[in-house]
This record gives sequence, C-alpha cells and structure tokens, in this order.
Amino acid sequence: MAQSEQSLKDGLAAYGRRDYRTAVQHLSIVTAKGAAQPAVYLYLAYAFTGCGDQRRALDTYCQLMSKYPTSPESQTAFHQAVRIDPLVASRYSSVLPAAKKVVSAPGQEAFIDRVFITPPQYGHSPVSARTVELVKRAIRKVRAPYYKMLSESGATFTVAPNSMDRWPGHKDIEAKADGTESVIGEMGGQTYHRDNGGPDIGLFERPMIRGTTKLQEPFTDESIYHCAIHEMGHGIDDLMRLSLNAEFLLKHKDDIAAMNEEARSENTYYLKPMEACSEITGALIGDNVNDSQSKAVMQAFPRSTQWLRAKLGIW
Repeated sequence: MAQSEQSLKDGLAAYGRRDYRTAVQHLSIVTAKGAAQPAVYLYLAYAFTGCGDQRRALDTYCQLMSKYPTSPESQTAFHQAVRIDPLVASRYSSVLPAAKKVVSAPGQEAFIDRVFITPPQYGHSPVSARTVELVKRAIRKVRAPYYKMLSESGATFTVAPNSMDRWPGHKDIEAKADGTESVIGEMGGQTYHRDNGGPDIGLFERPMIRGTTKLQEPFTDESIYHCAIHEMGHGIDDLMRLSLNAEFLLKHKDDIAAMNEEARSENTYYLKPMEACSEITGALIGDNVNDSQSKAVMQAFPRSTQWLRAKLGIW
C-alpha cells in the first residue's frame, strides 16, 4: 500500500513537471496493483500521450472505460479515445449518458426561441440582424422530427461576432483547426456537447485578423447559412451519436479507402468522421442537399451518405 501511495505521489509530481516518461513508470506501478482510482488511469494515459505513445494511451483509456464505466473520468476518456481511434472508441459509447429531455424556460420551449446573441468585445461590431435572420432561416428548414429533437434536448444556438468575443482571452484562438489551414479564430462555427442539456451550437459572423483582436468583414450570406446547417448537423450527431456508430465508422473508412490521392486532398477536413457525418447530416435534416459544398461531400462519401440516409429516414 505504501509503495503504491509513493508511486502515485512520484508519478503525479513527474507529470506536473512534464517528465512524462518518469510519470509513466510510477503511475504504471499503481495501475498494475489493480486498485487505482479512475483519475490515475487518466493521468497515465495523458503521460503516454506526452511520450508520443498514442497506442498505449488509447489502451489505457479503454482500461479505464472497462473498469469504471459509470465514472465521470470514463466520459473524459471516451472523448480523448475518439481523437485517437474513433472505431475502437465506439465500442465504449455506452459510458456516455443518454440524452435528456430538458424543461426549458417559459417562452424558450422551441429551439428557434433559444437563439442567443453574444455581445461584442474588443470594440467589435455587434452581430447583424441579417446574420441572425440567416440562422433562423436555416433553423426553419430543419425537418420536424429533428427540430423536435433539438427543442426537447434544450439545445441552444449562440451567435457571436467571433470566438474571441464569446471567450475573451481564449489562449487557443490562433491554434490551427484540425484538417484546415485556418486557425480557430477564423472558423465560422463550433458546437459543444453539454452533459446537462442539449448541444450548444455556435456560429461566428466574422473571421479574425491573425495576430490581432481585429476582425475581417463578415462571412458571405451563403457561408453563414451553410455553416448554420453544418453546425446543426453536429447538434444532431451529438444527440444521436451517429459518428460514434461502428457501422458508420466502417462506411466512412471504406469511402476513404476508395478515394484517390487527389480526392483525399480535396476532402481533408472530412476525413474526420465527425465532420463528414455532420456535413451530410446537416444537409439531410436541413434540406440543403443541393448546396455545392454539401453535394461534393456526399458524392465523395457515398457509403457514409447512404448509411446516414437510412439511419435518419431521409431519402
């Protein structure tokens, strides 16, 4: 017992000073004893990641989810595992809590009544009425069963001038967004999972000017509308866990395998299962299949599209 306690203490200390190899050595002793708490597995997985050993990090996340499936740490482990190998992670999707029906505030029972506007920061212009109307126009196009799902889940749609207005001082604002040449502050939208309610669907009106707190001109109307549809695809994916379904992941994998190098390059952003799923789902539920970008993605991922059509009941 004393040895395990000392190993835990030494492992956490090593992790704190970013000596990940030493952290792995000590924390592995603790987990090998079989009585480690869930947080120890998380730290061990993080330490493996710090060492560049993604495979052992994934194995550790899976051990945690198997051993403590109802713990909050298992949910964290799941989301980390998805980043490494979505197909392996999909086997443990049961650790996530089921979507709940939320009782909304009076006057906000319908999804469209939960469009919230973030006030500007840094001297930015406020979100325009035009952008808000484009978002609401996209919401009105969502098919009834999925609109009901968003309404009952408590999902919200938040519109901000830019992500820096929504999260002032956000340190990752200039970090590269996965699968693009853009940084976070140049992206048009982002959707977040919430444990105690439906997804928080987000849209940003203007991209940032890198290295400053200034913003560029607004995205085009077409881009804003498309982004609203795409992000609502993320919202439905969050509620139905479509991109975590093993069948979908295999279809997506087969689609990528069938692509030539040029097609893969053109669809880099959608090589991530979640992004392909949300683009196609948004187009289907939002009646936007004739949009040029959505159409191109659906043609590039025919097996994924067919599976989603069947799952959503939209032909």
